[in-house]
Amino acid sequence: MTATITVESKPVATTSNPASRASELMQIADGTKTAAEIASASTERSKKHRALSPLRNGENAGDPEASAKNMKRQLVALDDEPDSDIEDEIEPETAAPAKSTTTKAKSRPAQWLAAATAAAEALRELQDLQSEYADWRDSLPENLQEGSATSEKLDGVCDLDIASALSTAEEAEGLDLPLGFGRD
Repeated sequence: MTATITVESKPVATTSNPASRASELMQIADGTKTAAEIASASTERSKKHRALSPLRNGENAGDPEASAKNMKRQLVALDDEPDSDIEDEIEPETAAPAKSTTTKAKSRPAQWLAAATAAAEALRELQDLQSEYADWRDSLPENLQEGSATSEKLDGVCDLDIASALSTAEEAEGLDLPLGFGRD
């Protein structure tokens, strides 16, 4: 027994998302939608998009002043240090917040200081926790203080030499690092 599948050769609207297109084709294949319904939905989406596009809907077409203000707003958003006279002309409700498009990488000394400070803070927190574990170990009943799994684990935590690690991290924080390029 041979099954023959006939597919209409009508063009179907395509989408920019391949997964979405695959989904549309699956809907056609399982009969939940027709090619005409998908084409119609695509046409509606395109119409809505075109209606919202400022270039196609004629926004500011008859008002060169509004168009100029929009252009200035866009330029201000791109400029790191906008001119004060341009800022005064922009209406507050239409001004877009300035976005930083690039972030400057931290210098090596700044990265070092940040890492050393974070390490020292983490070690201070570990030292505080270690003292809490020591208090726990000291408050254990006599029958659990020697040879129990809990006491052995508490001893392991309390025997760590966090103080010397903290001393090293604090020393790293205070180092006078080279700046390079003859600035030392």
